[in-house]
Amino acid sequence: MKRRKLLKGILFGSSGLVLSASTINLLSSCESFENYKPIFFSKPNFWFLSQLCEIIIPETDSSGAITLKIPQFIDILIGESYTIDEQKKFTEKFKILVSDYEQNNKKSVGKQSLEDILNKFSTDFKNLKNKSAIDEIRGLTVWGFKTSKEIATKILNYNPIPGY
Repeated sequence: MKRRKLLKGILFGSSGLVLSASTINLLSSCESFENYKPIFFSKPNFWFLSQLCEIIIPETDSSGAITLKIPQFIDILIGESYTIDEQKKFTEKFKILVSDYEQNNKKSVGKQSLEDILNKFSTDFKNLKNKSAIDEIRGLTVWGFKTSKEIATKILNYNPIPGY
């Protein structure tokens, strides 16, 4: 019987160590936006993506896309969840979007302002070659917005335990 108690103690103790390490890792991963190192995108492309996300969900009474870390969500999702083929398709669409922006605005990606991007895509809304990339980014942004903890609990009034 003592051996059984010893094994239980070791099991619970080791699970406590594992949970503690994962908790510390989770807390240390809460970096600021400027210090984030993208997984899938290059730094300038990540900046461009974050500006597009902020155009889709701007900061108002509720938190905006950058505050909710939606660009990081999209970067991690594409980098770790998409298959190689899906990543290639997204990269091709995103390259077309970026090159179109750079050709029309004569500014490289990463040096643009939110107003530059907004002006470009508000006048060029019917451009069909960018439609699939913008639609996918919009879908991922809205998905990240709706599933973020702050929006789900405060705005969408998600209650994990019904009746309370």
